[in-house]
Amino acid sequence: MAASDGGGQGGAERRIFDRKRVSVTVGMRTEHGFWNGFAENISEGGIFIATHAPFDMGEEVELTFALARGPKGDRKRYAVTCEVCWIRPDSGGGLPPGMGLKFRDLDPTATAEIQRYIDKGALDVLFMDVDD
Repeated sequence: MAASDGGGQGGAERRIFDRKRVSVTVGMRTEHGFWNGFAENISEGGIFIATHAPFDMGEEVELTFALARGPKGDRKRYAVTCEVCWIRPDSGGGLPPGMGLKFRDLDPTATAEIQRYIDKGALDVLFMDVDD
């Protein structure tokens, strides 16, 4: 697994989209297998996955996750192809290690839904069964 400083403390200056803090279980599939992980933040352009074993830079990842979409707690499930665009190694500096995934094929409707979700402003905590 490769490392890059792209997600370091200078990452905030390079961000294009607003982010929202989340604690969401995600499913990730690559050509090498299937893993579960946790997302720490999301934007309409991508998602940060906390992990001590990030995938390689540029690697394609099939990602599944669900976000709250209504006051009754119903969830909208998303499946999207992503690319690893930066990696934050475990440096002990207080920031969690992990990888930034850029959404590659998110349709405009899903992009708008995620943006509305971010605009809501509340922390979303969800642990879901990613195999259903």
